[in-house]
Amino acid sequence: MIKNLLETKQGKYLFAATVLLVTFLIVSTSIILNKPVKKETIEDTILYHVDVEEQNKIDRSKIYSGIWYSDRDDEMIIEFLDNGTYRADKTLSKGSYMLNEHQQVILHDEEWGEIALDLETKLGRTIMLTSLNDESFYLYPDNDFMKEVLENYSHQDIVTENIVYQKWLDILNQGEWKITSSEIEYSLEFFNDYYVQEKKTKDGEEEIIEVKFNLISQEIDGNSCLFIINLFERSSQNIQFRITESELVYELTSTPGSFLWQTSFEKLINDVELTQDGNTKADAQKISLEND
Repeated sequence: MIKNLLETKQGKYLFAATVLLVTFLIVSTSIILNKPVKKETIEDTILYHVDVEEQNKIDRSKIYSGIWYSDRDDEMIIEFLDNGTYRADKTLSKGSYMLNEHQQVILHDEEWGEIALDLETKLGRTIMLTSLNDESFYLYPDNDFMKEVLENYSHQDIVTENIVYQKWLDILNQGEWKITSSEIEYSLEFFNDYYVQEKKTKDGEEEIIEVKFNLISQEIDGNSCLFIINLFERSSQNIQFRITESELVYELTSTPGSFLWQTSFEKLINDVELTQDGNTKADAQKISLEND
């Protein structure tokens, strides 16, 4: 039957097609099996890790993208782009920037090399301080804000205002914020550039989460202060919460999803020691002993 089929015109076509298909499969399999496999070396893994770390630094710095105005005599302006590069209209040239672990924005300028910009808070907003040729100057994220500071505030005015903002930083950072619900204790504790959330059940089970952040701004309104922070792991996301002072306690309230598990916490007013520069009496005594 097969012989008769092969003697027909259709059978010959079918036989030829079968031979071509089998030949194609054999050749393809041979190519795949003999294709060299790239072995991932330790060096490749290290380079990949470094690239990820560098990219994370670039991503975290994107919160500072935009136009920044200097108080230099030449009124230099720097634009930080959200792709990790920047350009200046004068003095500096162009290059890349990233945020390091010391809370500094590091510029890699094509003409000046590496330049560190220290992040500071003035009147509740983030500004940058650096120097070129031993000349210090500030960068402001808003031209109107810079003019307001330079024209309306003396050095003593700024010191006085900063003490007011420091009060709310003391309230934020000193001790734990707590709340208990359904026999579960929740706590929230802030440090300079990260906060820790903890959930503890009556059976002793604990869950602890640490989140790094940058402080973006503070907005004081009477007996309360609105904080806006940016999360490192989600560099495009800002969250905000408000601290309100009552007769006995400070209350921290946030929108759902800002923090895990709970949206409100509190701490006793007596648990906070207000300072002028962030150093408590215990901190001052420790510094004095270290200097002796």
